Amino acid sequence: MEMLTFRRFLRSFLSHTIHDLALMIDRMRAQREPLPSAGIVDSQSVKAPGASEQGMTQTRRSMVENGILT
Repeated sequence: MEMLTFRRFLRSFLSHTIHDLALMIDRMRAQREPLPSAGIVDSQSVKAPGASEQGMTQTRRSMVENGILT
């Protein structure tokens, strides 16, 4: 049982390593950095085009006043 678990782990590790190397080679062929820089964007840090903060505030206040939101 332990040997089977170890083999699965080893195959998974090998598969991820091959994938990472292939990705790095592909990025270098495209003349980009081999390792991408990290970036995280969440929905609250990006405003939609044409969206106004005041409109959202008014909508939220209206929903609170009508008992839809608490």
